[in-house]
Amino acid sequence: MRAQFEKMPEIVTSLSQHIYFGDDSLYHSDLINFQKLVCWINGAWYSYQELQKRVDELKAKVQELWTELDDRQSKEHIIEKCESIIQELLKE
Repeated sequence: MRAQFEKMPEIVTSLSQHIYFGDDSLYHSDLINFQKLVCWINGAWYSYQELQKRVDELKAKVQELWTELDDRQSKEHIIEKCESIIQELLKE
């Protein structure tokens, strides 16, 4: 997941040889000038991870729905079920 995050254009342009990923799963810099940037990157990293969790939850729900469905169910029923799942996820 971190590799995908670090390929994002905003992150690619922000990372430098003075910023590193630590054992605590956060970005760090030994230089004072980079501290604000490091805070921004860590905020983006946290947000990215949280969004990825939501995407993974949605994928799991879709897979669950897919296994429940069979050819006899109507298109309308499928759409209603998908909309229900989306609304449920948006409430969280």
